[in-house]
Formats: sequence, structure tokens, C-alpha cells
Amino acid sequence: MVDEAPWRVLADSLCSSIPDKCAQPLNVKAVDEISVLNRLRVCNDFSRVDATEFTSEEIDLLLGRVVEEHAWMRLPLHRDFSGHRGAVQGECFLGRDPELPDGLSAGVRFIEPSVDADHLRQQNRFLGPWGATTAASVVLRAASPVQHWRCLMDLLGAHRTLADRLPQAWSETAWLPLETGDAIALNSLIRISNLDAEIRGLARRCDYAYAGPDDLSAELRAHPAFPALLAQVSSGEEALPVLGQLMSEAGLSIGRAARTGYRDLQQYMSTLVSIDLLPAWGILERATVATSIDAVEKHLVPEVAKQLSADICRRTLPDLYSVAHSSATARAAATVSPPEEPGLA
Repeated sequence: MVDEAPWRVLADSLCSSIPDKCAQPLNVKAVDEISVLNRLRVCNDFSRVDATEFTSEEIDLLLGRVVEEHAWMRLPLHRDFSGHRGAVQGECFLGRDPELPDGLSAGVRFIEPSVDADHLRQQNRFLGPWGATTAASVVLRAASPVQHWRCLMDLLGAHRTLADRLPQAWSETAWLPLETGDAIALNSLIRISNLDAEIRGLARRCDYAYAGPDDLSAELRAHPAFPALLAQVSSGEEALPVLGQLMSEAGLSIGRAARTGYRDLQQYMSTLVSIDLLPAWGILERATVATSIDAVEKHLVPEVAKQLSADICRRTLPDLYSVAHSSATARAAATVSPPEEPGLA
């Protein structure tokens, strides 16, 4: 039990022996909790506060009663896990679980949670909590985050809450190792059913500006938390805009006229996908099966419905003529009435 003594400047036994008429000339004033807290509200210099002059119980009392954030943070009484006491400044967090490998937590101070209820309440109020999300953020800002991919994957596997509260840098920072030895960001990965081989081929042609999960290093894919990471990769319709960019960067096209006539060309898809010089048609067909024709028409067609080169036009002309001839034949057949069968007149 801590009494009111921590708020006193002079001992009660000394103060009580000073007559009231002598207190003012000696500049001795009564000091209590309220007067101390009021003084702290306007204080900017805490250099004269020495933590060694207070017991742990007294520090708990002080930091449990001070409610002004400025004063609370500036008091050099906060204990970290190394045993040092000081003010809360810079990057300070409450707790230290999960712990980071040596070197990764440089510049971060971990404040030890108090066992005193009032002090702990103020810690929770003024200090940011240290957890898997904060730990991942610190690792991701390292000079070369790809060197710490195992640490990040371990965090993902050990802390289920991380997947629900991912830091923004998790998807934007290139920390995932590729088989090539380079690194890629999570938001540059896509996966679409039955298009793994095509995505991998396009990734190589585009110097891995985008890639698929199969392009990641074997070690990463073998990590126990890889299924959790895979669930975060853009897939289905969500991945189509990136696929469209990949196809466009690789120079794939279905011809400019297909932009407005794509729906009408669906009936000739079997012929179009067989044209080796126009592989984009095959990718669009598989993407349609994996998503929908509406999604493909919205996200992919605008990216690949571009003017074909003169050489491609010349070399694919026989196949394109076949499509055009089939279309003309179908329209002509629709205008001719079938002959009447004998005996049915």
C-alpha cells in the first residue's frame, strides 16, 4: 500500500515542525496529489525527475494517476524489457511478443506492461500495442526485406490474427523471393484456374513485373504457412486486370475489331483459339471458363484488342478468311428456305 508520501517534496516530519508563519518566508508550500498533477500539465522540462529516487510501487502510483498524455509520455519513469527507465519517445510499444531476430528491432523500444491495474490502463491508453502486425511492419521496412521472408512467413504461420490485420506494406513491398533470385510484391502475383502455365510464360516475357505462385522460390512454396499466403494472392476476376496488363506487355493481341465484336466472335472461338500466331484467344477462352464472359470482356478485351502487325495479319489471313467465310455461309443459309419434302405439300 502506497501512502501520500510520493507527492511530498519534504518529509512530513520536517514540514510539520515548521510553523505556518515561517513557511511563507522559507518558500515552503503544501504539496499534494492535485497540486503535482496540475504542475505536470504545464511542465515542459522533466530533466530533474530521477527514476532512481522512486520505488516501483511509487512509479506505478504516479503513472497510474497522471492522465495528461503529454506529461505521462515525458516522465522518464517508463520501464522497458532491458530494465531501463526513461520517457516514451520515438517508437515505443507495449509488450514484445512476438520477438524479432537480432538487428531487426533496432530503434524500437519495448515497454514492459505493469502489474498495477491503473498504470496498465494508462499504458493501454497511450502506447501502441506490439503484435504480429506491428512486427511485420518493422520487418518490411528493412533495407532488404526479401532477406527476412522466413521471419515474415513464420509470423504468418504462428499468428492467425496477422492475416486479418495485414499492414499495407505486406502487399506492396517486394519481399517474396522468386526462383530467379529476384523479389516480388504480393500484389504483383495472380492465379487463375487452368492458366498457370500461361501466366508463367507471360511473366518470363515481362521480366517478372508480375508472376504466378509457381514462379516463387521452392523454399518459400515449401514453408508451412504458404497455403495462408496463397489465399492472399489475387485470383479469379480480381486477377484479370493484372493478367490483361501482362498480356499487353507481352504484345499479345486479338485484333482491334474484336473490341466491339467480341460477343459475336464467340461462335468461332474454336477456330480462333487454333491460330498459333494469336495465342491471346486461347488465354481469353480459358479465362472465360475460370470467370465469366462479362469479366473477360470488361478486363481483358480492352487490353488485347489492339491493331495486329502487318506481318501477323499476312500470316494469319488464311485462318481469318476461314472465320469470315464461315460467317458469310451461315448468314446465307439463314436466308434460304429448306426444300419441301415430296408428299408433304
